[in-house]
Amino acid sequence: MTEESNVYVKRIQRFKVKEKMRLLRIPNSQFFIAFIIFLLAASLSARKYNPFVWTTYKEFPYIFSITINMEAVYLGTYGGILRFNRIENKWDAPVTKSDGFPGEKAEIVAFDRVFNKLWIVSDKSLAAYNPQISLWERDILRISLPLRAISSIGFTHERIFLEGNGSIYSSQRGSFTWEKWTGTLPMNIDWFGEKEKVSIRDYPFLTPYYASDEYFNKYEYTTAAVDNKDMWLGTDKYGVFHYNIYTWNGIHYIVGLANNRVDAIYRDKDSYWLGGGNGTDKGITHINFETGEGKYFRSEDIFGLNSNTVYAITGDKKRIWFGTSDGLMCYKKGECVWKTYSMFDGLPSNIVISLITKEDTIFIGTKEGMALFLPGTEKIVNIETFNNISVNAFGIYRDNLLIGTERGVFLKKDNRFENISDPDGDFNFGVAAIFVDDDALWFGTRRKGVDVYYPDDLEWKEYLYPTPISGEWVFSISGDEDYVWVGTNNGISRYNKKLKMWKTFNETDGLIDNEVRTLYVEKDYIWLGTKEGVTRFKYRDPSVPP
Repeated sequence: MTEESNVYVKRIQRFKVKEKMRLLRIPNSQFFIAFIIFLLAASLSARKYNPFVWTTYKEFPYIFSITINMEAVYLGTYGGILRFNRIENKWDAPVTKSDGFPGEKAEIVAFDRVFNKLWIVSDKSLAAYNPQISLWERDILRISLPLRAISSIGFTHERIFLEGNGSIYSSQRGSFTWEKWTGTLPMNIDWFGEKEKVSIRDYPFLTPYYASDEYFNKYEYTTAAVDNKDMWLGTDKYGVFHYNIYTWNGIHYIVGLANNRVDAIYRDKDSYWLGGGNGTDKGITHINFETGEGKYFRSEDIFGLNSNTVYAITGDKKRIWFGTSDGLMCYKKGECVWKTYSMFDGLPSNIVISLITKEDTIFIGTKEGMALFLPGTEKIVNIETFNNISVNAFGIYRDNLLIGTERGVFLKKDNRFENISDPDGDFNFGVAAIFVDDDALWFGTRRKGVDVYYPDDLEWKEYLYPTPISGEWVFSISGDEDYVWVGTNNGISRYNKKLKMWKTFNETDGLIDNEVRTLYVEKDYIWLGTKEGVTRFKYRDPSVPP
């Protein structure tokens, strides 16, 4: 067992001891203790993976609720719960569908100080979450509760209270039998939600009581929470603000993606660039997920940025390049300037679907051909060999360029293009993805599968849908020294090179959506871009099967 697993087991053991001690103070404690321990053991045995092996980032556009304790700030939003670590001053992984969040939005997030747990009122249930061991302990469906609308939740040592539509219901802890409360309410109820709402108009430094960006777009403040000098403010589509209410100094955090659909991922030092096609919103995301530093870029705000639809991203020290629906876009990092190159500049088509950087040259694949960009001359040169051919993917093999097209695969040697054919003629149906491994070339074809060529052995292998390739359409392939990953329209298929075994992962494991459109592998993680967000998979965790 790894050191990380030992730490996690010890945390669970400490939690069990604390839970027993607390429960001894509650009436009928013997029965209740046995019941809680049974539920805890059942929950842990049912868990397939360690906490946050699967983590999803998506649009978190609207902050509904904020609660604060000494260690963390919790923010309820569409898709789950955001978590800011006050001790380490960074954003921890959000709790989303990938880690068991029950529902589509967290309407109220409340911290139960008696048991150090979170209670979440989602659109589907009332749920209890233990942040110490990242465990969902209870999930009560909303349809089983006496209130159709819940605007507040409160706690005393003995009871839980729910308020909505002018009525209050209460349950003794552990029983979850709800009765309408008709008497005088206890004075010591710790309320969350509407009954403890912070009014931002009590803080004049927030005038005019909305946020605005550098492009003069206005964003509504949606909720606030205050703890001593710290104020946390949620917005509608503009992230989160953290203010010191005495000095009025503040920090703005970007907490999610501009657009859920992710067709391209590029890592630039400690931050990521993400873009996609038509999704639930629009724009390009640049973000550091831990610090919350970043920015959304949208075509309607920025001169030189002509499209929000991104198919490919690459970059170097000075520039980030984007293949879009309206040409090749360049972002100069030092100058924060955008420029778009189109057919007027020499592109064979404005729909740029693949990019790769080789030395100082940018190779550009479009729907109607191929071109290259020479930074020294700032000119685009059209490659006539591929006129009227969709160029879908690139790879670098032994310093030579591999080109995947709708009419097969080509290898560029010097100034010549050699056609590469496979034994079964699968390449003739088109190649959508290329991955160059240490000893093999992997090709995702339009014929429902993957072809692999081993140059040293002059050997071909074919892997087809539905076994072992999980999806009919292959969108992307990537890998490292141990695994090769194939992103499809029905999950991601992983090949263990040592064991020569395949395994498929999908939504039942923690993937936010089964349509995996792009992949990015780094160290112990793989990032999976889908049309519902990007999921980070800690694939070397001991809870993940080989």
